[in-house]
Amino acid sequence: MDTRAVESAFLPFLERARATLSWTFDTSSLNEILCDLPRYTQIRRLVHDLENSNEFTQLIEATAGCFGEPSKRISRAWTGAIHSFFAQSGIYGSLFDGRAVDPSKCLTGYMDQFSSVEHDVLYLLPLEGVSLACNTLDFGDCFIRHYSEAELKELVRWDAQCDFYTAPESNWAAFASGFWFFCVHGRKRARKRGIIAYGQSSYVPTVPVFFSLEISSALEVLALFDWRPPWLKFNSGGDLQEASSPMAELGIPFVLEVPHDLTDWPPRLPRLSSIHVEVESLDPDDAEVAIPFAYLPLNSERTAELRGFSKIGDKLKEIYNCDCIETVFLKTALGFFRAGAMDASFSGFLWNLSALEALFGEKSSVTESVARRLVTVYWGDDQRKGTAKKKFRDLYDIRSKVLHGDREFSEVSSFDVAIARILARDAILYSIDVLHGVALSLTKQAGTGTKFTRRHFLQVTEMSPDDRHVLLKVLPSVD
Repeated sequence: MDTRAVESAFLPFLERARATLSWTFDTSSLNEILCDLPRYTQIRRLVHDLENSNEFTQLIEATAGCFGEPSKRISRAWTGAIHSFFAQSGIYGSLFDGRAVDPSKCLTGYMDQFSSVEHDVLYLLPLEGVSLACNTLDFGDCFIRHYSEAELKELVRWDAQCDFYTAPESNWAAFASGFWFFCVHGRKRARKRGIIAYGQSSYVPTVPVFFSLEISSALEVLALFDWRPPWLKFNSGGDLQEASSPMAELGIPFVLEVPHDLTDWPPRLPRLSSIHVEVESLDPDDAEVAIPFAYLPLNSERTAELRGFSKIGDKLKEIYNCDCIETVFLKTALGFFRAGAMDASFSGFLWNLSALEALFGEKSSVTESVARRLVTVYWGDDQRKGTAKKKFRDLYDIRSKVLHGDREFSEVSSFDVAIARILARDAILYSIDVLHGVALSLTKQAGTGTKFTRRHFLQVTEMSPDDRHVLLKVLPSVD
């Protein structure tokens, strides 16, 4: 990689940028018409002229030749990426305001950005309807945080965006007031400029199945938390009573991807009208300051419960790190459950039943095999065991009738979806406990060649908790 051409083109362009953008401090060339325009209009017009200069074209050619593919050296992607770097790094703004910039540091930053193979990314997932009793919950690899308006603007480099874009200011106050964000750190491959078009959508709709790997792994624990409101629980008789209010959903209406890559613009917030949430207004006469209604408020006790629940993530890591355990069925069940946990429709109903099948089902007699093993999940509570078994049979009967055309999917109630989710959640937590115990046991017996498969797991689900001390007796010895 020969960077000399980039260095030779960078410094002349920086000098041209200094001369073009610092015109307001040269009274002999003062343009009274331009001076009366808003700041962002002045910068845009000056940058437009600057980026039509020969110096900018030479910088594009040198950068594409050094870091790109020879057959596609010049494209809108390169133009946009280089423009983005100078705008977001603050170079354009500093020169316009008459502040000094260090050419050496600017060049170093430029080379680092375009030579990087990967960049850090922060994914922000607004938790629809959730409010916590604290501003931050740290789970190690991820965290939940309530940002102020100023913090959100700093995070997405709003000052730089204001110089080149316009967006409704009221959105920021509404989002900062109304959302706690689930935040996940990730890594993303640098964009292959000239192949992927610059300027893609600034946010993506929620499609839980297709979240990135970092988000998917982090969401597994969050989705498993018991978000049920107090009115939807097993009663003292072991039965579930239908509530007068619908089951509250843990919704994630969109994902904000905030790149640390200065060659790609951070996201602009969507309008609240594009998010399907119930809202309440701070000012009835001003719809723009409407904030999402918190129908899942967690008091200090429930917030502490959520903080402690993060230990489930630690158990999952130990299970996945144990080479002696087959984990495909657990990962599959968690993927199905994660999708169903955010969907109150018939699709969510299917996802949750599929999670149960992935854990407990067998090719022959799926209904009976799952129903029988659900009994172990609620071992020690005879009433709840019987209820869970009957409920699953009823739900699977509904599923079969809908899929075979005997009922309309609209007949599946929100209560049916909620029951399916509760059964799937309890089954997954039971499975995690069992597999974590196996992982701890096999770790102590490293090198013995034992392998715990799904077949062994199904055998365990036929045991009572009192018989778990014989767990390792079902493990084969692999020569």
